[in-house]
Amino acid sequence: MGLAFVAGNPEPLGLGLDQLKGLTEEAEEVAELLNVEAIVHGRVTKEAVIKDLSSACLVVLGTHGVVDPAHPHGALALQGCKPLLSVSQKAASELNGDGSSSLRSARQQLFGRGSLEKAVATASETLTPEEITALPAGVHTGLVVLSACQTGKGEVTIEGVFNLWRALLQAGAPAVIVSLWKVDDGSTKALIKGMRTP
Repeated sequence: MGLAFVAGNPEPLGLGLDQLKGLTEEAEEVAELLNVEAIVHGRVTKEAVIKDLSSACLVVLGTHGVVDPAHPHGALALQGCKPLLSVSQKAASELNGDGSSSLRSARQQLFGRGSLEKAVATASETLTPEEITALPAGVHTGLVVLSACQTGKGEVTIEGVFNLWRALLQAGAPAVIVSLWKVDDGSTKALIKGMRTP
């Protein structure tokens, strides 16, 4: 098993959510205590998180946790993606004489009024319980700490609550720390740092 993976405050934050300055500080302080490098901002990608869930001995991930109609089982917001189709206003104007309508028209032709574009962007910006349970390598981390809001909430199914916590346990993590509530990033920083120091 590898070293600890300590990450926080993906940038730009997916789903259009606000940046969490306290989680950058949390990641840097916890990483210093563990003598590892903090992964912050643009380096907190979905690929990095998935890789280290399968190999690090400890994962501490600070970001937004989301439970909403689009994510009834919960999701972690990770680094936001760049627009899938980028056409400069000048180039769009040259194509059709009207930059805004030609750009809109090109996007609608490719993505059907934005639904597919939004779905692809959302999938790349979040990590869901379904994706965690489907990881081919499983989760071989000794402890996963999700320093994010509502990571213990999810949808009640016939088999109980399905959420990030349960998905991590099903995928092989022996221990997971989550929150049932919305929490301030300054408070989570103090809590997570306090768990490690006497």
